[in-house]
Amino acid sequence: LISLDMDGTLLAGDHWTIPEQNIEAIRRAHEAGIAVTINTGRMLEDASDFCRRLGMPCMLIACDGTRAADGLLPEGNVFFKREFESCDVHAVLDILLPTELKINVFEDGKVSTRYGKDHTEYHLVKRNLIKAVYGEEAVRAAADSFRVNPAFNTFDTILGLGTGEAVVSFLQEDGTPGIAQKTRILPPQSRMGAVSDFEREQKIKESILYGKYADSVDPESAYELLLRIGLEKEAAEAKAKQELEAAKQKAKEEAELAKQQAKEAREAAREAEKNANAKKRAAKSIGSTVAGTVGREVGKTVGGTIGGKFGKTIGGNLGSSLGRGILNTLFGG
Repeated sequence: LISLDMDGTLLAGDHWTIPEQNIEAIRRAHEAGIAVTINTGRMLEDASDFCRRLGMPCMLIACDGTRAADGLLPEGNVFFKREFESCDVHAVLDILLPTELKINVFEDGKVSTRYGKDHTEYHLVKRNLIKAVYGEEAVRAAADSFRVNPAFNTFDTILGLGTGEAVVSFLQEDGTPGIAQKTRILPPQSRMGAVSDFEREQKIKESILYGKYADSVDPESAYELLLRIGLEKEAAEAKAKQELEAAKQKAKEEAELAKQQAKEAREAAREAEKNANAKKRAAKSIGSTVAGTVGREVGKTVGGTIGGKFGKTIGGNLGSSLGRGILNTLFGG
């Protein structure tokens, strides 16, 4: 829903022209399914005429909220009205009629004006949207709104009112207006200046509502509640996100640590295997040398006994080979 004022919003500075960009924006909103309402202090007839220039249906709220219609007049239905009570209108007229002020009384489709037509040429009248009542006819309309008092002619009495005089009417006990009465208006009896702090404080404490409103109360508003809930939600989400990130980081670090430990264990195992093989090769080499030497000496002794010097040489070589073979068999290689 878009609710638009007319003067200063929808209309240009001349209070008449509707800028093309405003018309286009309203049309686009209407095509998008957005309801557009004109909310103005002008009369329904005036608002209807402007909206008809837009070429689209609009709901209307007019006369400062005292009239509401579901469409443009005259086709639209006026579904809400709120008017001044007759006694209030009379009270205002009683005050204004003795003065030289211009008086305009607005009704549906009509405006009653106390001054001459030259002073109140309404643009609504020019556009034939409403009827205008001027001068004595406006006064007669005001006089006709009173209940007749047989003691005087209300119209003539209003025309002859002097300064401080008025024609008034009061509500009776059953709520109906009483007959017109001519009276004098008592000027306001008041001090020309502000009350003292002591008097103000005294009047406040004398009020029957003082006990209720003495202490100021500032409860949490709906806005503040929603704001607090929103902030708490944001804080909880931020905390959860932070904890999740921390858990991910911890898992990543633990995985990297486990990987590093596994790598170090494999390197240690390879180093241990390397050292074991080196020791085995060293032992094999030493053992082979010792076995060859021992076998050669044994072979020489046995060969020399059997075949002299030649047997000794052959026996030494055979003994050496035999010793190495036995050692290789023991060490697996």
